[in-house]
Amino acid sequence: LSSNVDQFTGIRMSKLYEMKIDSAKLANMAKALEINSTIVPELQTNHPPLGCFTTDIGPLNQYIHIYEYDGYGAREEAAMNLSHYNPGWLSANQSLRELYDTQ
Repeated sequence: LSSNVDQFTGIRMSKLYEMKIDSAKLANMAKALEINSTIVPELQTNHPPLGCFTTDIGPLNQYIHIYEYDGYGAREEAAMNLSHYNPGWLSANQSLRELYDTQ
């Protein structure tokens, strides 16, 4: 974890990093990548991923995305804003769930 000091309180704050790994069903990776590279970025404008990767060695058909937050509260807020206040997210997420074995 990286750390910084809050300029107002002087309290040391830690960053939170979340790594999500989605595994696509056989023959669905191309469609999943299309949705993740076109639709999802339009929906995640308030909190885009730090990085997105696919696997080339080891378990195949995996889409890995990493997010950075200023703590658990910031993560919860980002999740609430994305799912509850963005109707397009529910549709995109449902489409992705149909393409993945695990999320």
